[in-house]
Amino acid sequence: MKKNTKRICIVLAVLAALYFMPFITVNTTAADGRVWRVPFLSSYAEDSGSELSFTSVRSAYALGKDADNALHSYTSEKCYGKTYYYDAANDVSLSGYRTSYGLPVSTLQYTYEKGNACEGWTDDDEIAWPYTPLKDLAADVTVDQAEENQWAVVQDGVMVFAAPYNNFARLVKQGMLGYLRTMIVDNGTISWVDIQNMSDGTLKVTTLKDGELNTATYQYLSDEDVNGVTYACVQNRSTEGIQSVPLFPEPAE
Repeated sequence: MKKNTKRICIVLAVLAALYFMPFITVNTTAADGRVWRVPFLSSYAEDSGSELSFTSVRSAYALGKDADNALHSYTSEKCYGKTYYYDAANDVSLSGYRTSYGLPVSTLQYTYEKGNACEGWTDDDEIAWPYTPLKDLAADVTVDQAEENQWAVVQDGVMVFAAPYNNFARLVKQGMLGYLRTMIVDNGTISWVDIQNMSDGTLKVTTLKDGELNTATYQYLSDEDVNGVTYACVQNRSTEGIQSVPLFPEPAE
């Protein structure tokens, strides 16, 4: 009798461990032949086109812990502010998972995008992606909103919010990548200047004024006196000398 009780306790302990504790990850094959890395004792359920669903008799907690390990078995890369795990065999980029408790089975869902989501991603993309392209910028952005977004602000010829510019200028001097957006308000009319320090050492400048969008590339960032006011300028050097383009007044010292 004692032996049977002991055996039952051992079996119950093993079952409890399998149910609650993280264990190992294994491969499971879907009906279409694709193979996925999943927590132990998980079965393929369905593919919605953006989520892969699996069911298991194990707890949602255990599935979550094992799913995290399963994702890290793929190649990881960061882009668009997210971490993707690229499954080359299935040509999908997994970006996360969620679990839900249920009886008799719990559910695990992988979120994914088709293809390699980070293909072609560069350091320049990483710097620029949080900034809404100027052509898509809302027309009713206020000075307060610009400052909240950490964009420099020039109002009626004076840089009234200079911290973003100072930070960007320091990055350029150190040869580091950076992005600066500047809102220019002149007698109530708003224009914009974006400067990005590119990985090839050039400066990409995009301007939006009177509805016209222009982009050009320069070699240097400097300051010059324009009618007694120090301006941030971008420059190119050629056989004909230095070609300088004033952008906006620098902060007063």
